[in-house]
Amino acid sequence: MEIKKMTTKIKCELAGCKNLADYIIVTSDNQRYNFNICESCLKELHKQTSKLITPKSIKNVYQKGGFNG
Repeated sequence: MEIKKMTTKIKCELAGCKNLADYIIVTSDNQRYNFNICESCLKELHKQTSKLITPKSIKNVYQKGGFNG
């Protein structure tokens, strides 16, 4: 899955949105399954998903003698 910048003018596919899509979420080689989304909806989606999914912190190699150098 990847997110690409749109080159054509297509309507955002989120229900109730009347904006033109700025990005396309590519899920497979078949264009039928791709999803067109505008920048404001993508930002709101990011805001909502960041409440549910928190990235794990990286392991500190200097903690507890983990680095031998």
